[in-house]
Amino acid sequence: SYTAQKTRRYRYYVCSNAQQRGWGACKTKSVSAPAIENAVLAQVKGIAANPEVLAATIARLRQEVDTKSAERERERDQLKGQLQRLSKEMATTAQAFAGDAQPTFISDRLADIQDRISSAERRLTQVNQEIEAHRAELIDESDVAQAMRVFNRVWESLTTREQIRLVATLVERVGYDGESGKVTVAFRSAGIKRLCEQANREE
Repeated sequence: SYTAQKTRRYRYYVCSNAQQRGWGACKTKSVSAPAIENAVLAQVKGIAANPEVLAATIARLRQEVDTKSAERERERDQLKGQLQRLSKEMATTAQAFAGDAQPTFISDRLADIQDRISSAERRLTQVNQEIEAHRAELIDESDVAQAMRVFNRVWESLTTREQIRLVATLVERVGYDGESGKVTVAFRSAGIKRLCEQANREE
């Protein structure tokens, strides 16, 4: 939000609890927008400056990619099992054409199974694409270090709107602890990957 005094506008972030439940529901209530944004930018720039922070950031991003990939791989295995069961059900149902069952009923049943097979196959294709996309997010520590070395040059060359888009690409979530004044930043592996690619072009 913001407040205006004469010709100046002061921006700040307001706690959602304070907005929804009243000021008494939050100790922090509000915090200066420039202060938070400068802290976030300092953390982005500080990744390469501190080897321990860089290593921890890369490790966390890899863990998140591994977690997302594992979830999709489990779904892929479930879909493959589902397709095997549906194929068997299709074969069993088709055999009933030679029996005494009503042809219309069998035809409808086969159509229903085929629809389920088609749906599972479409989802399996999507899952495989998502797995490949997650794997593409994996980043190398040296690539990130190189990207951060040129970050300041890239940052200064951008317009304000472009800077906003870059931060939104890099940062997934910002947390603020009102009691300690601590700002935490969760990065997007895909965003850092794109920054690495841009840094390679800059070099």
